[in-house]
Amino acid sequence: SEWSQVTILEVVALYVPADKTETFEIMNALEDRLQHSNSAVVLATVKVFLRATLDMADVHQQVFERLKAPLLTLAAAGAAEP
Repeated sequence: SEWSQVTILEVVALYVPADKTETFEIMNALEDRLQHSNSAVVLATVKVFLRATLDMADVHQQVFERLKAPLLTLAAAGAAEP
């Protein structure tokens, strides 16, 4: 379920990757979660991406750019609901 995914993503967010390669592998594995219909899954994935790249300033900025579209889509979907 979506809530199980959020729980797993919360645990992944606490994990510290060993190196850049592992960081990119984790982000690549979770890329499709950014398009999920459940906002909690999307936001938990965003948290993983941002925490994983916190110590890599150049990559962190690229992640911000990458996250713009999913977050804008999420905001637009929320604004369309009554």
